Amino acid sequence: MARFNEEDNPYTLQFSFIPPKFIERRNDTDTIISNFVRAVPTYRGMFITGVRGSGKTVLLSDIRNKIGAMKDWIAVDINPETELIHTLVSKLYRISKLRSLFIKAKLDFSAIGLGVSIEGAETVAYNDDDVLEIMLETLKRKGIRLLVTVDEIMYSSDVARFSHALSSYAGQDYDIYVLMTGLKENINKIKNQPSLTFLYRAKVMEIDSLNTTAISAEYQKTLRIKAEEADKAAKVLKIEEKYTSQPAFVHKLAK
Repeated sequence: MARFNEEDNPYTLQFSFIPPKFIERRNDTDTIISNFVRAVPTYRGMFITGVRGSGKTVLLSDIRNKIGAMKDWIAVDINPETELIHTLVSKLYRISKLRSLFIKAKLDFSAIGLGVSIEGAETVAYNDDDVLEIMLETLKRKGIRLLVTVDEIMYSSDVARFSHALSSYAGQDYDIYVLMTGLKENINKIKNQPSLTFLYRAKVMEIDSLNTTAISAEYQKTLRIKAEEADKAAKVLKIEEKYTSQPAFVHKLAK
């Protein structure tokens, strides 16, 4: 008998959150992770694109969590509506184990409102770009690699600034990598800017809607229903292309 009902449906989707149960895209996940973690990544920047509701955000979050859990990796998500470099700097500084590294290295970020003035500081940073460069240099000395994720990126002057900075950091061989999601038209607008070298050369991975076989197999395992029921549920969902309507259908299966 199925374990779940409408109230505790494990597939309920709240955008930007990973639901208790979701159908993993193992091939896509492995492809992206293996690129970033290898000694010499083929791409330092990657885009995930697809139609709305195809699972871009869930895939992004899953990869961020997996890489963030690895030894000598830090994964940080930043809001595309903010000043990207400043937000990244602030988030890195708020990570306690990193902040202690910056303080021990006598890095004074007080000029831009981060931390307090450090007596005998060897380096004082006066703008966000300098701060991030100093942070990346410190992380590299400690063997720490940084993954930055951005969900639903769109072209803007700040994105252009971020791309130019990333090109500079890549040229200095700092260990910073970027994974972004976005609709195809928004990514194309970024890719149509040849001056944005880093993002212009970023790899684009387009994901499709989940196939009925994967959905059926997951339903059989999680909901403990027969293959015939699971196949029927998967086909209905594929026809409707409304994955957020799963709670009502799961409720029917659970009766």
